[in-house]
Amino acid sequence: MKKQILTCLLAAGVSTAVFGQSVFIDLTSNSGALGATSNGLLYKDGALLAGGTVNVTLLGGLTAGTVTSVVASLTGANACIVPIPGAAYDLAGMSYAVPGLAANTAGFFEAQWWIGGAASYAAAVTAKDYAGTSGVFTQATGGGGAPPTVPPGLVGMPSVNLTASVVPEPSAMVLGALGLASLLVFRRRN
Repeated sequence: MKKQILTCLLAAGVSTAVFGQSVFIDLTSNSGALGATSNGLLYKDGALLAGGTVNVTLLGGLTAGTVTSVVASLTGANACIVPIPGAAYDLAGMSYAVPGLAANTAGFFEAQWWIGGAASYAAAVTAKDYAGTSGVFTQATGGGGAPPTVPPGLVGMPSVNLTASVVPEPSAMVLGALGLASLLVFRRRN
């Protein structure tokens, strides 16, 4: 029995070490201001995002031009929580492998954040929900050694301001057109 337990623990340790590089979504230790280029926080219309949940898709790669999805979007019940203003935390506590990136090296990442029920960042932008992207940034990874090193939070991420696309109401457009037409009529009379 002891031999089986030791074998299982050894196998778990090896599989974790082989798992390699990973990044953990944790912004709770960040302290950047709006416009910060690292240690960024999440903002909504320029104010620190406070409470609730936020959805995220994490992209990563070897170069800035090759970032691809590292993790399927964390949405719905798997969305990140916002325990303190501006900070997001992945409740699952998962680490995510970045294909082709060696353990304990720096990689290129992009985090796409949004609020609402959209299933993806693109859908949130199309629906004009609050959304924002970090842009591509460099970030150290963990995962190497025995035991494997703990992957860092996204401390390399710049601050992200989530904004909603504003589309004018049709009635406002009609009022504007009527105002312009009345100006033209009065100008012709004079």
